[in-house]
Amino acid sequence: MSRNMDYGSEKPSKFELLPKGDYLLEIAEVSEGETKEKGLYMVTVHYRVVRPDNYKGRQVKYHNITFIPAGSPGAGRVLHFLKTIGQPHEGAFDVNPQAWIGKRISAKVGVKEYKGRENNEVTDYDIPDYTKTGPIEESEIPF
Repeated sequence: MSRNMDYGSEKPSKFELLPKGDYLLEIAEVSEGETKEKGLYMVTVHYRVVRPDNYKGRQVKYHNITFIPAGSPGAGRVLHFLKTIGQPHEGAFDVNPQAWIGKRISAKVGVKEYKGRENNEVTDYDIPDYTKTGPIEESEIPF
């Protein structure tokens, strides 16, 4: 099968990682699954960069949010994530990952190596801090 393509004056480019730093990210896609070892409920989140402007639209993929059982080390981390994106996070609640799409976080983005390849990763996150990511238009504020 052949397809006729016209890239005009487009020049070849290679994939480049985002530099380590602070970003305003927006959840673009989610998928549900389970961890391999313990079968824990997990949501994989893919983000799109909102700020800084020079990286707007770039992606940060594969941020796994694992629902560790209450009372176990790390269980509060998922609650922090849910609070950060304005989702239910106290007591008993239903998890609806589709409601996460479009939610924003302030994130520290780093670089990790996996199977010999470097990828960006979210290393920390919090409620959006627009002072670190530059001015934002009123129309971009999701609430």
